[in-house]
Order: sequence, then structure tokens, then C-alpha cells
Amino acid sequence: MGDLELKPYQYREDVGWNDSLTIAARIVLTEAQCVELGKLYDVIRVVRSGIDPEPREMILREIAWYKDNGEIKEEIWLFEKEEKEDLPNISINNLERLVAGQSLIIDELLNILVSNNILEGKKVNELKAKITDDSVWEKRRELNRISVDLDEFKSLEEN
Repeated sequence: MGDLELKPYQYREDVGWNDSLTIAARIVLTEAQCVELGKLYDVIRVVRSGIDPEPREMILREIAWYKDNGEIKEEIWLFEKEEKEDLPNISINNLERLVAGQSLIIDELLNILVSNNILEGKKVNELKAKITDDSVWEKRRELNRISVDLDEFKSLEEN
């Protein structure tokens, strides 16, 4: 994936009715690999070594990850680039609704702080300017972190 070579310990490919490829894989990462994986967002080039030497443009979705004693296990899904508009909604219990609600609350709190002269409008603008695509992506990755071993978590989810 990109310049990152990963060897999954669990791997599944599904081919859709329109020949679109979906890959689900569980991998063990080093700290450095985890950092590099975190830099891969948007469309990436994927070579499936031993299956097809031709790179495919795919979309990466990090599903869940767990870190214990320096070992990082992560489940990722990859989708054909052409299928971007048809990606499954991988959200946990209306996460998007919850995040949007929290965002509205924060906006209202900032407005109250400014209107009560507790915080300057300039400071609010500086704060908002610090929110970048990279910082949002990093926070999204953190939301996928789980507190138990990935394999245990997935087996509980399947039961």
C-alpha cells in the first residue's frame, strides 16, 4: 500500500456483482508502520503480492486497532476507488449524528464565551485555524482504537 509493505495474518477478498474488489485484512504493525499507515488517506495504490502484480487504486478504511506492549494489531478494509460513492457506512451507533451534535454544542459554547467577553473572537478564529485535515484524520484514527485485543474484540462482535 503506497510504499508500505504489510503482511496480513488474516485476509479476505470479496468481488462484488460489478467485479469491484473489497479487501478485509488484519495486520500486526510496528510503531513506524502505524505512523506510515496513518499518513495514507484518500486513494492509495495497492499491490496484492502473490495474487496480482498490477497495482489497484483503492480507498483505505481503518476499522479498529489495539496496542499492547508495543504490538499494534489493526483491521483495515480496502475498497475499489470507483466504488467510493457506494462504500458501506462504517459507523458505530450513529457516530456521525453524535459528532455533529457535539460540534454544534461546541460552536454554541464558543459563541457564549465570546458574547460574554470571556474569549476574544480572534482567539476562536485562531483555534479554528489550527484544525487541519491532518489533525482531523489523526483524531478519526484515534476514535477507532479499542481497549482489548483486536482478535478478541472481533470474535465478540461476531457472536
